[in-house]
Amino acid sequence: MPPYLSVQAIPWGRVTVDGGGRGETPVQRISLKPGRHSVKVFYEPEDASVSSQIVVEAGHETICVARF
Repeated sequence: MPPYLSVQAIPWGRVTVDGGGRGETPVQRISLKPGRHSVKVFYEPEDASVSSQIVVEAGHETICVARF
């Protein structure tokens, strides 16, 4: 079973994972390869972003929440 990533943002944001666009939050259950990944959430009205390095494990869901 692959690992999954879900991303939420308050109030909202655009999500990239490993540099690729994944749409606006909420982003639910993105299937990823196990290992380290870069997650970035952009909040355009304030020209702000939050970045994080995460490690996902097979069979688990990781949930990231960005607050602006």
